[in-house]
Amino acid sequence: MNPLASDGKYAFNADRSTGRRPWFTCACCPPNVSRFLASFAEYVYARRERDLYVNLFVAGGTRVELAGQRVRLRQATQ
Repeated sequence: MNPLASDGKYAFNADRSTGRRPWFTCACCPPNVSRFLASFAEYVYARRERDLYVNLFVAGGTRVELAGQRVRLRQATQ
């Protein structure tokens, strides 16, 4: 449940108002950007059994094992 959309009757937020705290005006974006940058590499590629998916087109590369075969992929961008 989203406490910002709550009517204030849920047990998990009954002691709080249903809106953001005054000190929490814009604390969502900077920490989210920091977390995203730290985990960016985990989002570039995905794999399943015999398939390798390129989710983000960025310069770089990866080495993975697919169906028992080692595969190396390099991407270059301008």
